Amino acid sequence: MKLKVDPMERTVYSISVADVVDVADNEFSVKLTEEEIKRVEDRLGDYIDWHGALSLAISDVLEGRRKSRGEKSGRRSLKLS
Repeated sequence: MKLKVDPMERTVYSISVADVVDVADNEFSVKLTEEEIKRVEDRLGDYIDWHGALSLAISDVLEGRRKSRGEKSGRRSLKLS
């Protein structure tokens, strides 16, 4: 029997250990230990502005929706006095 997965629990984006290893190798020319990889994993969320990244991605998608409908930009401009 196949279990139903709640669509709200689907992962939207993830970074794999292979991604961490690739960046360590390409940017620093080092091989991280398992302990170092775990420490990177524990700290990574402290360096990523998830809310800002999501807000920008959503804004971009909504702008595409508006353009496909021929609507004006929904982005608000700052009015200087």
